[in-house]
Amino acid sequence: MVPQTPSPQASETVSETDVESVVARPATPKKPPIGLKAPEPSTTPAPVQKPETSANSVNEDAEPLRFAICHWLVGDTLVFSALDYDQNPPQNQHQLLANILRAIGRLNSSLAEPELVQWPLVTNAPGGEQEAKAMFSSLLRGRVEQSNCNLVLVMGQRAGQFLLPEEQRDPNRYPLSEQCQLVVTPGLDEMLADGATKRITWDLLRTLVSNANQ
Repeated sequence: MVPQTPSPQASETVSETDVESVVARPATPKKPPIGLKAPEPSTTPAPVQKPETSANSVNEDAEPLRFAICHWLVGDTLVFSALDYDQNPPQNQHQLLANILRAIGRLNSSLAEPELVQWPLVTNAPGGEQEAKAMFSSLLRGRVEQSNCNLVLVMGQRAGQFLLPEEQRDPNRYPLSEQCQLVVTPGLDEMLADGATKRITWDLLRTLVSNANQ
C-alpha cells in the first residue's frame, strides 16, 4: 500500500506569485479623518534668544573717564577750568587767565597756582559721567558757599559739562544768587587757538568792568 502524501492546507499554501505581489505592492498611506487637516511642517525659524544685559553693565572697551578740574580763588572771584588727567595748567593758559582777571579788575598781583581735583579721585576707581557730575557740581556749590564770592567763571564746555546743569553750559551770564553771578566763557585753550573766542569772553565780562567803575 502506497502511503499518501498529505496535501497542504489551503491556508498554509503560499505561492511564489503571492510573495511577489506582497513585496512589490506599496503601502497605502493612511488618510486623516474627515474634517481634520494633516499638520504641515513649520517653516518659521525658532526665535534666537539674546543674552540678557544689565543696565549697569560696563563696556570693557570704553575709554575710562579721566580728567581734572582746576580752580582758583582770587579775592571774591572763583575760576574753574578743565584739564587732561594728571596735568597742571600750561603756562600760556595761566598767563592768559591772569591777564583776563587784571582786565576786569579782579587781580592786582601775580596769579597763584590753582587747586587741582582729578577724576577719578583714586586711580582705576569705578565711576562714570553721572558720578563725576554729581561730585563736581557739589564741589562748585561748596566752594561758592565757603568763599562767599560774588563772581564764578566757568571756562570751557568741558568744565561746564561736569560743574553745571545743562541749561547753564552755553557761554552767557547766569545768576547763581542775589549776591553771586555765574559767567560761562570759552575755554582758555580755545582762546589761545582762536582769537575770536577772546572777543566772546570780553563781551561777557566787560559789563563787570562797567559796573565796577560806576
